Amino acid sequence: MISYYLTVITIVLGVGAYLWIARTRRRAQAGLAGSAFPVSSARNDRPLWEVYKEWSDACGSTMIHLMLQRSDVVVINDYPTAHELLVVRSLDYSSRPHFPMMDLIGRQDNVVVQKYGQRLKIARQMINDTFGSRKSEEWLPVVQTVSSEFLSRLLADPADFRRSIQRYVGTFTTRLTYGKDLDTDYLRLVDQVGEHVSQAAVPGRWWVNSYPFLRYYPSWAPGGGFQRWARHARGLFREFTLRPFNSVKEQLQRSPDTVPFSFVQKNLIQVKNDPSMETIVAGTAASLYSAAVDTTSSILTTFFLLMATHPHIQEKAAAEIREVVGQDRLPNLGDAGDLPYVEALIKELHRYHPVVRFLTRSASKSDEHGGHLVPQNAWVLTNIWAITRNKSEFEDPDQFDPDRFIQGGTHINDIRARDPRDFTFGMGRRRCPGMAIANAAVYLAITRVLATFLIKPVKDEGSNSAPQIEFTKSTIS
Repeated sequence: MISYYLTVITIVLGVGAYLWIARTRRRAQAGLAGSAFPVSSARNDRPLWEVYKEWSDACGSTMIHLMLQRSDVVVINDYPTAHELLVVRSLDYSSRPHFPMMDLIGRQDNVVVQKYGQRLKIARQMINDTFGSRKSEEWLPVVQTVSSEFLSRLLADPADFRRSIQRYVGTFTTRLTYGKDLDTDYLRLVDQVGEHVSQAAVPGRWWVNSYPFLRYYPSWAPGGGFQRWARHARGLFREFTLRPFNSVKEQLQRSPDTVPFSFVQKNLIQVKNDPSMETIVAGTAASLYSAAVDTTSSILTTFFLLMATHPHIQEKAAAEIREVVGQDRLPNLGDAGDLPYVEALIKELHRYHPVVRFLTRSASKSDEHGGHLVPQNAWVLTNIWAITRNKSEFEDPDQFDPDRFIQGGTHINDIRARDPRDFTFGMGRRRCPGMAIANAAVYLAITRVLATFLIKPVKDEGSNSAPQIEFTKSTIS
């Protein structure tokens, strides 16, 4: 029996070695071997988005070609190139890099990482049909209610504003997804799933991501610990996906008239007990929470930090709200067109500190742009941070200045200048389908906080200066 298993392992490793050699030969024939910088040459103490922009500037090219283990990585550092590839040629740049570890943990159908195809199109259509701007009469009341609850939490415990932000985003997301608040045990499960997904996608951590044949390697064999880890993660993700979904489904079967509006409620009614479509509904619902919470929480946390360190900007925005809205009611979405400085402030938040630093795609076929070869299956990273630091478009890009988006301000172009949200929410066929809700949630939180609170820094003991802001080096910061 042992000899049988050893034979199986030998065959798996042998096939993998053959595939690796064949791929290396193809790369050499295509003139790619040795043509790229290794990613490992980047210093670990500096954010990669800064390093890649620096390399791009040094090369005098908006595109650079790197190697990550055995994978080609093409980094785009300017908007025109990103628009050409991700929007104009979107059909060829709409898939994500394939992480076999995501398959092993059962995460392959997540909307964020899923390959481009019919299932993804169906999932995105479900999101658009439920949460698009034209459907705001269904979802906007939920966000407005939760934003008022957010103010109450801030008033009760202003020092713990970060937890209040996470609670705000998590609450409206779960109510819109499942029609109810989720219990504490489930939220702990959410944290566990998020940690496992983050670990599964760490570049270079898992050999199976570079050598996909290892997905067939037995868990009991030496070095098979990754399979046991994946099996545990798969169980967590299954519970994370099915527990709230099944709860809504059972309630619909028992008493459909009592089930509040939510993504799951609306789409379960529409798919009419089709098992394959129900699977898509469940998987898409599970994707919504993970996609929304970290990103929206980050932009709101950045808002609080920047208002504390830029009191003149905070007062200018608050004064505009007082003048337009008055002090007898809270701002609402209908006021947006009359608050140009607040709108400029929100644009500048997205530009100054883009939450997601890279847009990640995979080239479905070999391509060429500006004399640069993009190999088939290459990772294509759009460096959002580099785009926001383009000095030909943004004067003093490292300064936080909403006036750059006001006519006569410091923006090098005019008032019609590109809205940073045109790229911070993604580009092309993978543009965030939930951006209408995200924009509304950010706008309501910011305007209502500015209308009711004064944000000030907590100074270090014995110091008259506010503490310096330091952002993390993770891809969502």
